Amino acid sequence: MVYAIGESDGSCFLAARIYAQKYPNRSHPEVRSLQNLKERFERTGSVSYEKKSRTPTVLNEENQLAISLAVVENPQVSVRVLSNDLNIKKSISKGLQKNKFHPYHVQLHQELLENDFERRIHFCQWVHNVVAENKDFFKFVLFTDECTFHRNGFVDRHNFHYYDTQNPHIVQVNNHQHNWSINLWGGILHNYVIGPYIFQGSVTGEVFLNFLRNDFPRLIQYVPDFIKNRMWLQLDGAPAHFSVTVWHHLN
Repeated sequence: MVYAIGESDGSCFLAARIYAQKYPNRSHPEVRSLQNLKERFERTGSVSYEKKSRTPTVLNEENQLAISLAVVENPQVSVRVLSNDLNIKKSISKGLQKNKFHPYHVQLHQELLENDFERRIHFCQWVHNVVAENKDFFKFVLFTDECTFHRNGFVDRHNFHYYDTQNPHIVQVNNHQHNWSINLWGGILHNYVIGPYIFQGSVTGEVFLNFLRNDFPRLIQYVPDFIKNRMWLQLDGAPAHFSVTVWHHLN
């Protein structure tokens, strides 16, 4: 191919034609391949492929200190940004490990308003004093929660498998034209699971009050009286729980 390029006076289009005429039984190189070969020969004096120079891993004491300072300043910085900012390639992760930095996952929480913090401090102080006098206090707290289940549930395709010898092209319906949802309530008191209880429709203050009066006593009927007489009811703060009628009933 080099001789063909030389014979064509550097024209790769003509060199491709000359090579095809001289060697009709061989596979014929494309013009772009000949251009790359010509450029490589002019640049290095050889037709051999150039060895890619590997960026050396530089993880000296100075770079480790720079990595640590950057992470302390911005704990949420990404490895890619660190690599670009510090001009350190392929050793950022190793430097973080040597300095005992671990990428902890963020925990998602409900938004807290300004007044919520003081209220929670007062609550923690109150609970601390109560538990100091009665170590079994939490055994008599009915912890409850509610959850809404929708018909259009989310299917994680990475965790959903169907084993077969051939692809059955299985389909899982997850979007429906007509949707519905149910509200489920449940609780734990001492060693007893209370519920579950299904609310029909939206849970309003009136609906929740009706539940407390008519259905809740039935759900705790098998709980011993000595537990029910000392029971505290914990609610999660849903709008229905703040209804005036609900508060009056609980008080």
